[in-house]
Amino acid sequence: MIYLSLSVLRKDRKNITNIIFFVIGCALSFWIFSASITDAMLNTRGALFWSRAAIVGFLFLAPFFLLFSYAFPKFNQRVSTLKIFLIMLPLGIALLFVPTRF
Repeated sequence: MIYLSLSVLRKDRKNITNIIFFVIGCALSFWIFSASITDAMLNTRGALFWSRAAIVGFLFLAPFFLLFSYAFPKFNQRVSTLKIFLIMLPLGIALLFVPTRF
């Protein structure tokens, strides 16, 4: 997934669609990696850390996929900063609750 994301980003580094696709690929790769490490952990403390890390990778998928769906079909139309803020707001709120004790 990282190789695919890097190859798309390498085609045009300034294209917002390619940048968002790269972020989605990195988030998906991090999510898969941390979920796999969670299963491989032998102690509960390490498994808890990596399961929280898996949540972080997963949380980035939804807002960036929505931004990708806005950016992909419309090459010249820009998404307003207010709309980007409203899309990213739930991500910021959810990231506040990841480092809990439970």
